[in-house]
Amino acid sequence: MAYNFKNCNWDQLFLFPPDIRDWLPQDHLVWFITEIVSQLDLSPFYSRYNPEGDGCPAYHPAMMTALYFYSYCSGERSSRRIERLCMESVPYRVVSGGLQPDHTTISRFRKKFASELSSLFLQIITLCRKAGLCILNTVSLDGTKIGANASLSANRNEAGLRKEIKNYFREAEEADAREDELYGPGRRGDELPPDLSTQEGRLRKLREIQKSLREEKEEKVRKQDNEDCERAPAGIQRPGGGIGRPDPRARK
Repeated sequence: MAYNFKNCNWDQLFLFPPDIRDWLPQDHLVWFITEIVSQLDLSPFYSRYNPEGDGCPAYHPAMMTALYFYSYCSGERSSRRIERLCMESVPYRVVSGGLQPDHTTISRFRKKFASELSSLFLQIITLCRKAGLCILNTVSLDGTKIGANASLSANRNEAGLRKEIKNYFREAEEADAREDELYGPGRRGDELPPDLSTQEGRLRKLREIQKSLREEKEEKVRKQDNEDCERAPAGIQRPGGGIGRPDPRARK
């Protein structure tokens, strides 16, 4: 029988376009955010890094700022979720430049640069408002609505935005604290067990499970046969020579 299925090759080596700019449409919010961040003054971040460049390389503050602001617009609070999305979500992979910072690094960056990030967030939202992506009394970015002060005063709108940004950082801190307690500081929480983390281990585990299931099924069959023998009337010969229920296949 000839089936008509779409081809699915799990061994396909490369599915994404070779140019990262082809991964998303030109009007995607990610591009606007990265272009805004590229125009910002990041000197307050640079002053906190070693100018000699010693030690392990750090993630660029421009990338981390763009990643945090896109997470803010997307409603993501959990550093673990952001880490996972940097591996699985095309917009997050684009905004992170293909890098995959772990949740500890993401959380540490937020805590270390909370003041600088808050200031930049306010600048970015102001630029988005000027570009027509949000209005004065309600900020709307990528489907996320952030209530602000409805007064016509720009200062009071700014105060409302500052409050919302502060709430965002507080919620992110609380989310990370809950997950640290639940999973442990060094774990994301969705990792496979060690014996399932490799293909060889997974196949071995599947074979063990299948063998165990076969043995359980055989044991149930043996148990059922024994129970049938015990319930059968005495004196009836079974095909195998034992006493039990008559063979339904035997000729009358």
